[in-house]
Amino acid sequence: MINYSFSNMRYGTGMATFYDTIIIRRKAMIDIKKRFGRRLFQLRTESEMTQAKLATISNLSVDLISRIERGMRAPSLETILKISEALKIQPADLFNFDGEELKIQSECPFEVMELWKLLRESRPHHIKKIFQIAKIILG
Repeated sequence: MINYSFSNMRYGTGMATFYDTIIIRRKAMIDIKKRFGRRLFQLRTESEMTQAKLATISNLSVDLISRIERGMRAPSLETILKISEALKIQPADLFNFDGEELKIQSECPFEVMELWKLLRESRPHHIKKIFQIAKIILG
């Protein structure tokens, strides 16, 4: 989780600068997009749906579903409604972040979590190469 404290900020007149406020808001938005994406992934996989199947049912593109799950795109309200209807859940369920990581972690073997820790610190081009290698090995 991101620390949103003001302790490391530059102070001019006793208040955080405009730049610091923008940085905090940007970090918060990135955090919520990633959490929403993880939650969507969790709900989709629990429903035994592929991204393609979810995209078809919700009348959205596979690319959009993928970007949302990776935390690269924030969904619109209309998109949230389409996704929730396709998954047969309430829209609010997509924002139920409590315990999401614990549930995912408890279902994964130790090695998967260790690999995840390595990947989340890696550069995008390294992740793509590792993914290609995994596809070859796992067929």
